[in-house]
Amino acid sequence: MDEVSATAKLVITAAVAVVAITALLLFFTAPASSGGGQHTTTVPHNTSTTASTTTVRPTNYTFQIALREYSINPKALSVYSGARVTLKIFNAGSMVHDLLVAGTTVDVSNIQPMQNASVTFTAPAPGTYLIYDNIGNDTRLGMVANLTVN
Repeated sequence: MDEVSATAKLVITAAVAVVAITALLLFFTAPASSGGGQHTTTVPHNTSTTASTTTVRPTNYTFQIALREYSINPKALSVYSGARVTLKIFNAGSMVHDLLVAGTTVDVSNIQPMQNASVTFTAPAPGTYLIYDNIGNDTRLGMVANLTVN
């Protein structure tokens, strides 16, 4: 019984070590970003005579957006046209805020202080789109950011 118990402990310890090493590798090899964004992965394709690479465009983006008087962070987002984009919004300010993306149907209204909101949409045609707060003078006072679609 002691041999089985010792073997089981060894197997569990080895499994935990593999999980920990895998997590560390994923953490240290993941692309750096501020809350999500554009990720490009290069995948090698080897044949017997040549080697080449293909750039894979991401199809899903998730961004963490912070609203406060009078700023939207991050200031710039970049995605590919046609990709699915999720904005996870947190109103870190003390006033109610909105978040709109000009030229799109994205309109998240009345986000209360210290509350979360979320919106998912398909990235529009290539171009630069203004992200802004439409309440009062918030846009003029600096509550703006840009969405660049490639």
